[in-house]
Amino acid sequence: GMAPIDRRVFSDLDWIPFAMGALVLLALRVVAVGDVRSLIDLAVLLFYFSAFSMTRFYNTLYLFGHNLSPYATVQVEPFTPVVLGTQQIANITTSSYPQSATWLIGVFALGVVFLTLWHVVRGLRVPTAAP
Repeated sequence: GMAPIDRRVFSDLDWIPFAMGALVLLALRVVAVGDVRSLIDLAVLLFYFSAFSMTRFYNTLYLFGHNLSPYATVQVEPFTPVVLGTQQIANITTSSYPQSATWLIGVFALGVVFLTLWHVVRGLRVPTAAP
């Protein structure tokens, strides 16, 4: 009874590779420039990308679970599939778990956050020399 899966609904799949490429280029800029400001830029853009992607993913799940056909053979209450975990919906068990690419992006994001916080805290501790 769910809406038919249409490729146009998943338009984010078209721009995600470009966003990931931009994040890789920004990470290379951090390595080349070696500036804390560029690291903070990367951390902020990575946060925006992650928040937008997860919000978009949840919204898509919500729309698919609430746009049910009134003519379906099996009638279920509108629902939102789980983002992470397992859920029983009528006689179907759905599971949603991250795969290797998600884990790699998560490790990258945690590394960027750790390095950013480390540099910010270190910069606050080290006294600057008077000119």
